[in-house]
Amino acid sequence: MKNIFTFFLIPFLIFSQDYSQYFQMNSSKNGKVYGKIKDSESSNFLEFATITVVNPELSQPIDGTITDSKGSFLIDSLSIGNYQLSVSFVGYESQFIDFDLNDENPIKNFKIIKLNPSKELLDEAELIDEKPIYESSFEKIIYNPENDLSQSSSDALDVLRQTPLLSVDIDGNVSLRGSQNIKFLINGKESSFLKGSKVSDVLQMIPSEQIKKVEVITSPTAKYDGEGDSGIVNIVTKQDKLKGFTGNVRTYNGTRVNRSGLSMSYGNDKFGISGGFGARYGWPREGKSSYYREVFDSLGIITNTLSSTGISMGNWVSYNTYLDAYYEINPQLNLLSSFWYSGMRYTNDNDLEYSINDGFDTFLADNYSSNQNTDNSDIEFEWTTDLVKKFLNNEERELRFAFQLGGHVHDDLNEATQIGFEDFSRSNTNYGTGTSYTLQMDYVHPISSKFKLEVGSKYINRLHSADYQTLNNQYSPSLIINDLTDVFDYDQSVFASYLSSNIELPKDFSLVIGLRYEGTETSGEYEIRSDVIEKNTY
Repeated sequence: MKNIFTFFLIPFLIFSQDYSQYFQMNSSKNGKVYGKIKDSESSNFLEFATITVVNPELSQPIDGTITDSKGSFLIDSLSIGNYQLSVSFVGYESQFIDFDLNDENPIKNFKIIKLNPSKELLDEAELIDEKPIYESSFEKIIYNPENDLSQSSSDALDVLRQTPLLSVDIDGNVSLRGSQNIKFLINGKESSFLKGSKVSDVLQMIPSEQIKKVEVITSPTAKYDGEGDSGIVNIVTKQDKLKGFTGNVRTYNGTRVNRSGLSMSYGNDKFGISGGFGARYGWPREGKSSYYREVFDSLGIITNTLSSTGISMGNWVSYNTYLDAYYEINPQLNLLSSFWYSGMRYTNDNDLEYSINDGFDTFLADNYSSNQNTDNSDIEFEWTTDLVKKFLNNEERELRFAFQLGGHVHDDLNEATQIGFEDFSRSNTNYGTGTSYTLQMDYVHPISSKFKLEVGSKYINRLHSADYQTLNNQYSPSLIINDLTDVFDYDQSVFASYLSSNIELPKDFSLVIGLRYEGTETSGEYEIRSDVIEKNTY
């Protein structure tokens, strides 16, 4: 990689207000709501109250925020329409207020909204030590579930339901301000298991008691990669001592989807281990389809018709397992390791019967049939090991070295046959493998209570291979279709380095100065055709 150690400096100044919304505003999104939240009994302003604008017809969050130290909130860039304002805070009764924005009145001032303390949560409560449930800084909002005595979560998905700005629907899909385009991190690192359709299943395998905090990062600094349009959700686990033995078993059964799993943990003064297994499966389901089409000429006379009926049968099953361990070398030096493994198989068989009529003779028709078979399977694994150095003079000062090894194997088979019209019979196989290696270093140094410095670097190497083949099965033995058969090898290397500082200024302002350099080199090669994709560096 050329100039891999050259740093391209991009300083930027960002204040605590989220100005990213400003650049999204346009003439159709000029609505705005604002106000303040108070305790109805003490009249004190409530900081960190969750404010959400909801589409009442879809019961779907549109946007949201939390109140500042003066109880104030502001949500702009809203379209004209009818909404519901949801106001909630731990230990208080939630309020739901309907309102509308129109061209004549696009701005709504709620002035002061008073929340009533929840008697059920406050009765017989004794305040022993006040620890923050929510924390707020320029770039992120932090939820500390271990300090939230009112929450009764069982897994990470339940914890995210309690996290400001996040919402979780009935299927376990997580949204940030109404968007599901979120980048998930575990202890500051990416994981292939927290992408795509697997996110919900993986989150349900992480016990809530192992989560130290959840960081919702809406304005990422130079430390983070530029992915995730809505923001980043970083789940920080308790990478410290486990006490004794714990375990739980769970199952959810239905007519379509079934989920089952178990998790357990054990720890003592120097060593701890935890693990879990989860499975998700669906009953074989039959599907039926029908289609009818008429084609007319310029005089409105039917020239031909096409009708079809189909029956399909599909089934799928997936599983995930993980193992976490830690070892305390000394009070300031810990070794952490985790291993994840998952698999999935999906099958589908689809039969279709077609009938074509020329429109002039209703008794003569051309009939033909087609069949499509799919059998796809995937296996993934990921191993991560961290060496974490703490410092006696400052518990927030940390040096971390991390190594991550990931891999996947997918084996896909697709077959298609058509008889009676333009006959064909083909099958396609795609066998792919991939391996990735990641080396990462991060250092956090609080210079003072109002000035923090972060520096780090990361190197990733990804190797992928796809062996695909297409056969013409109308012959015996089957013939290889050369244009649709080959082996493709792909190599990608990524190097990134960053420096970021955060300075707290008076009057709730923050100054963030950051710089990041990132370079990528890619290359590829077809083995049969001997075509080479030259190295690209950018």
